[in-house]
Amino acid sequence: MTKTAISVSLGSSKRDKKTVLNLLGEDVILERRGTDGDVDRAAALFKELDGKVDALGFGGMDLWLHASDDKLYPIRAAHKIVAGVKQTPLVDGHGLKKTLEASVVDALVENLGE
Repeated sequence: MTKTAISVSLGSSKRDKKTVLNLLGEDVILERRGTDGDVDRAAALFKELDGKVDALGFGGMDLWLHASDDKLYPIRAAHKIVAGVKQTPLVDGHGLKKTLEASVVDALVENLGE
């Protein structure tokens, strides 16, 4: 059975895309849906998709702020947008962003100097 993962973004709908990825022998439909900055539309879309897809992603805004003490602090405005999601796993990529952003800073310092 094909899995479906949809990323709802606050970004432009002009960059919407849909593709199928074969991951470990299983087809996964990946889709990006932009809401052109419309927060209410994004919230409605999250609520509409909840329970109908296998995974949801949130693009264009982080759900969490990483502090130097390695704690996560919720970004309340973002959490309001996804409040309607009750069943479907939801990710915003904050763990990946944290890792990559730290690596970028290290690489810049190494390549450009302090």
